[in-house]
Amino acid sequence: MENILDALSEWIVAASDAVCGYPEFFLLIGGGLFLFIFSGAVSIRRLPWAIRALRDKQASDQGKQSGQISSVQALLSAIAATVGMGNIAGVAIALSIGGPGTVFWMWVSALVGMSTKFFEGTLSIMYKGRDTAGEVQGGPMYIITRGLGEKWKPLAVAFSIFGLVGTLCFMQANQLVESVTTVFTTPMGIENTLTLRFIMGLIMVAIVGAVILGGIKRIALFASRIVPVMVVLYLIMVLIIMAMNFKEIPGVFGQIFEGAFDMRAGFGAFAYVALTGARRAAFVNEAGVGTASMMHGASKNTDPIREGLIAMLGPAIDSGLVCTLTSIPIIIAGNYVGLTDPKGLYVALGAWGCC
Repeated sequence: MENILDALSEWIVAASDAVCGYPEFFLLIGGGLFLFIFSGAVSIRRLPWAIRALRDKQASDQGKQSGQISSVQALLSAIAATVGMGNIAGVAIALSIGGPGTVFWMWVSALVGMSTKFFEGTLSIMYKGRDTAGEVQGGPMYIITRGLGEKWKPLAVAFSIFGLVGTLCFMQANQLVESVTTVFTTPMGIENTLTLRFIMGLIMVAIVGAVILGGIKRIALFASRIVPVMVVLYLIMVLIIMAMNFKEIPGVFGQIFEGAFDMRAGFGAFAYVALTGARRAAFVNEAGVGTASMMHGASKNTDPIREGLIAMLGPAIDSGLVCTLTSIPIIIAGNYVGLTDPKGLYVALGAWGCC
């Protein structure tokens, strides 16, 4: 039985690497790049419009519109689902693999992802539907069936099934328990037993249940309260670190731009750094995955373009702002391979390029 489980585990890892590795990366980044060019760089040209749209009455109107939540709540709910471990541990991993230059390519990927999110948000308003309870909903399922036609319904069903599995919170729950036991219970002398983990699990179930059982309105309400506080507190902490190390800040951005275009190990190293940063940003902001459009599809906003503009702010905040905030203290500290042993990194990347 153990050999069967090991073989199954290896098969799952191999299949995941094959499907969710570079093929998925090129689909997401390549598709986003096409939309970026097709739209005339909408993520750059219309960014001021997107910020103004947040203050527009229709974007926050709670009146009798076709939906359940406001556009701002939809945006913050989407950000709540993406800001997390990927913005912290993921950025640290990207820096250790590709050095400071990966941050620049995260910014590039964020611009590309913003274009994808613009079209996701726009289509989610154009092709809304109603669930079995008669509530207005949106998302890829409705975009597929109402935009492409009923003959594509199997694809919509497939997305619903895969989305249900993909959004399960196994990793988040495990990481939270590990963090609590490592930081609090173990130093206090409390034994890390199965009973303790079970109690923590029950507490998480109670808290999460109190939110999600209220439906999308309660989820959006909590997200609209928590996300701004979370991002602002994170910003304040990083600003404090930057103020304490203000002399290092020019060097930090110098390393980012220098590392982004460093060709000392050849084109292979350059491509690897670029791909590492872009893949990390694509993983974090989920542009093209479709989950965010379900929140924007439930918006009361009736203007598709305005919703698209608001939706594209998600990657700007996620991959642009939060990932940058994470990278600055790490680069200042210098505790990663790319800074402590740049020669070894460039040799390794050059070897990767030759292969």
